[in-house]
Amino acid sequence: MYKISALLTLSILLLVTACKKDTEPDPPTGFDCTTVTYSQTIAPIIATSCAATTACHGAGSALGDFTTHAGIAASASSGHLKSEVIDDKTMPPSGALAETKLDQILCWINAGAPDN
Repeated sequence: MYKISALLTLSILLLVTACKKDTEPDPPTGFDCTTVTYSQTIAPIIATSCAATTACHGAGSALGDFTTHAGIAASASSGHLKSEVIDDKTMPPSGALAETKLDQILCWINAGAPDN
């Protein structure tokens, strides 16, 4: 009985550790993330693709206000921004962003979405 319990415990332990979520973000390949800032890089992308031009995520939007750092950073920290824009490329609805812009957004997300 002891052997069965020990084997079962070991099996469960292996399953739990094998299914551990990978917490290290994947950096964009061959892209210099040191030049990416919120104010100079991300805010203009968001303004033209998500907030000001399209008005989908403008001030007071029920879909999320991306006109401020706090609004877009919340979407970044929840994983929603990466999922929709980077992974699925379903946003913006007008079509996927250029690869350079996607890399810039991914750099910013991976850095913790700083207000810099």
